[in-house]
Amino acid sequence: ATYDGLIYPGAPSLSLMAGALGLPGVLLAIANAKPQEAIAAFAGDPKAQLALSVADQHGASLFPTGIKALTHAAFGTAITARLGS
Repeated sequence: ATYDGLIYPGAPSLSLMAGALGLPGVLLAIANAKPQEAIAAFAGDPKAQLALSVADQHGASLFPTGIKALTHAAFGTAITARLGS
């Protein structure tokens, strides 16, 4: 069997590799809080990949409130969530 569709990884740890492999993009929750790091990691920046991974570990620890808190700290968005605690 073969698959001819597009692949968009959702794991921040795959951002750098996805860009290197020529994939069309990645879909990351952490990119809401760290968009520049997500773009840079996808473009091949290993320091951005590390920063993105560290932020993702922190944000995912209390998902979805962890991501909401990081996004709030970066951009002043609301911290309320419809899911989780």
